[in-house]
Amino acid sequence: MEMITRACVTIEQNDKKERSPLSMAQDQSARESTAASSGQPGLPFRRKTIWIAALASLMILTVAAVLVATFMKPKVIGFTAYDLSLDFFHSMEMGVMEGAESLGYQSIRHDQAGDETRLVTSFKRLIEEQVAAIIVSPISPEVLPPLVDSAHEKGIPVIINDIGGGGSDYDAIVISDNWQGGVLAADYSADYLKGQEGSRKVAIITVEPSAVYAARR
Repeated sequence: MEMITRACVTIEQNDKKERSPLSMAQDQSARESTAASSGQPGLPFRRKTIWIAALASLMILTVAAVLVATFMKPKVIGFTAYDLSLDFFHSMEMGVMEGAESLGYQSIRHDQAGDETRLVTSFKRLIEEQVAAIIVSPISPEVLPPLVDSAHEKGIPVIINDIGGGGSDYDAIVISDNWQGGVLAADYSADYLKGQEGSRKVAIITVEPSAVYAARR
C-alpha cells in the first residue's frame, strides 16, 4: 500500500503485514500532512525541504508509537541517521526528538556519518539496548535484511526513514515523494534563472543504485 500526499511524503506498510491500527495511523498522518501542506504556499525552496523533513519525522513517530504499543516494549525509540551533518537529516533528528517527547517516549540517536560500518554497529547496538522501536535512514539499504530480522527476533519493529529498505522485511517505511521533489527543484531553478543571462543547460547528478526512491528525483 502506498499513499503519496501533497506534502511530498509517502508511508508504506509491508504488504506481508495485515491491516492493523498502523494502517489507520498512516491514513491519519496522510490527511494531516495534506492539510498542513495546503496552508503553506510560497515557502522558499530550502524551507520547504526542511519542513518536509520535520513533517516526515512526526509521521514516523506516529507509526513507531503504534508499533511500540502493539509490541509493549519499553518507551525508548532508537534512531540511526544517514548523516546528521546534512540539514535534511538534522531536521529529521529534531522531529524524532520532539515527537518522541510529545508521545511520552525517550529517544536514542546514532549518526552513521555516511559510513556503512556505523550503520551496522549502531543498529546492532540499538537491538542490544532493547529499544521499543528502531527508526533508520540507511546509508546502505542493502545491508538491512539481516539487521531487521535480528530486531524482529527481539520483538523490535523497524521503520525505514527515506532512502530505501534494501529488500528487508521492515514494518513500515516513510519516504519523500522524490519525483515531486525533482519537479519542485526544476521549477525553483527555472524561476531563479528567469531574466538572467547565460546557459540554460541542466546537469543531473545520479545517486547510488541502492537509493531507489532518491533515483525518482
